[in-house]
Amino acid sequence: MMILLLLGALPMDLIGAPLPIYLEQVDVASALQDLNPSLNACGATIEQTQPLELSIGANGKVQTRRWEGEGSPDIECWNAAIDAHVFPEHRDETIVLKTIVYVREERTFLSPQPVFYPREPGPLMLLVLPGDI
Repeated sequence: MMILLLLGALPMDLIGAPLPIYLEQVDVASALQDLNPSLNACGATIEQTQPLELSIGANGKVQTRRWEGEGSPDIECWNAAIDAHVFPEHRDETIVLKTIVYVREERTFLSPQPVFYPREPGPLMLLVLPGDI
């Protein structure tokens, strides 16, 4: 009986949910899809494909954006929508990704599969005291 009580007190997930301090690719892709209504509100009517590169800082704000396609009259409105959008805060390095803004049948939307640049983690620096060797 005592064992059953102890088992009932254990959390279901022994490892526990990771702290939301690092963003996974799924998190960023989901936050990008939340941006679609704001882009669509710009009312673009010309069918176009505009490649875009974004870097997202630790505060969740877009630090830089670079449009790779030919110019478009809608880019100014899209830039305002991107600047107003806030991604989840994180303690990771700046996240750099590529996506595409599509305008089809007077609908504006982002590519559902953004491309992420790989982040190289630095070496783990450990302090080992002489008594622990």
